[in-house]
Amino acid sequence: MKSLLSVLIFFLQFNIYAQTRFGIHGTSFLVIDNSAKLVIENPATNALFSTGSGGVKTEAEYDQIVWKIGTNTGNYLIPFIGTAANTPIPFSATLTTGGTGSGEIRFSTYPGVTWDNDTYRPSDVSHMYDFNTNSINNSLYVIDRFWIIDPLGYSVKPSATFDFTYIDAEHLQLGNAIVEANLGAQRFNSSGLVWGDYLPQGTTSILPNTTTNVPVSSLDFFRSWTLSLTTNPLYSSIDNFQTTCVDNFPVLTWDFTENNTITELEIYAIEDNNPPFLIDVIDPNEQNYYQVNSSNYSFFQINALDALSNSFLSEIKTIDCSPSYESSANYSNGMLLIELVNSSNEEEVIGVFDMSGKLVQQIALPITGENTLFESPLEIAFGIYYVKSLSSEILSTKIKRF
Repeated sequence: MKSLLSVLIFFLQFNIYAQTRFGIHGTSFLVIDNSAKLVIENPATNALFSTGSGGVKTEAEYDQIVWKIGTNTGNYLIPFIGTAANTPIPFSATLTTGGTGSGEIRFSTYPGVTWDNDTYRPSDVSHMYDFNTNSINNSLYVIDRFWIIDPLGYSVKPSATFDFTYIDAEHLQLGNAIVEANLGAQRFNSSGLVWGDYLPQGTTSILPNTTTNVPVSSLDFFRSWTLSLTTNPLYSSIDNFQTTCVDNFPVLTWDFTENNTITELEIYAIEDNNPPFLIDVIDPNEQNYYQVNSSNYSFFQINALDALSNSFLSEIKTIDCSPSYESSANYSNGMLLIELVNSSNEEEVIGVFDMSGKLVQQIALPITGENTLFESPLEIAFGIYYVKSLSSEILSTKIKRF
């Protein structure tokens, strides 16, 4: 078995594939290194197994087991081996609801060499700030290990229950201040760039070194996890960010877990994967809502700034408050095609605006009947534009030129 493992270790500088089952026996272990992948192409829960105390050792974020689970459910056990004395630290994901799509889950776990998790956090994790003040590195209350459980290729992610196993040395490290029984699992929301919208979950048992029964909904299934104290969780700056329509205009509302240190709030609009653009800056201590003065924007994000110039982005919210009209406008081959329905005016003045709100063209159209069709030359650069009637509310829509 030793000679077989030496071959596997060599080839795991690249990738290795298992289409039936991949088993590890006795005390042997497999090392995945140099961002290599062990790919399990069998979705069955027993396609990866260990018959003894051996398992798989991953030492970095991208040293991974790729399990092509697809829509399957069941208990998927990963026989991880920890660096310290080759200690077994198995992880299990019990998928209670299958995902949608031909997805896979990528698993890895790796430790840090100091108490300061901020120096070796995963690539999608932007901070390790504490929940209560949003100004302190909370790593002393966080175990010195991260787990990557990354669902890829799903249009709807699975829901699951996670069970973690950890090593005593990783919470006893000099510099930590951890009460072991108070550990719970937290994940980093890489969309909203927050930890604290999912407070530490699960039940920790100190003799087997486990944190179990961690509930993971489809919406909470993000890739980067760790264990932190329930009494000192990691930070969330913006809570309950919502968008609604009031009189055809978007209204944004939010709450803060702690508002004492937040000094400014930036309001951003986003359109079609373009960079966010700032539309206003307000004092969040004076108001917890904002009415956008245009119905042309559909995607919004807010950014909280504290007294130390730290910034914390919310998740992106979408809403369409555009009035519903029968009239329409489209762009094709250098022409603006307009259909006006039920205008009560003798003339409609149509404005074409770019994303910044600048008027790029104005057209006066005589009304000749109940339904009126027009074609007008329109020279515009690639992008999204808004077409509105300036003389009535008969037309308000977006056009695209690609």
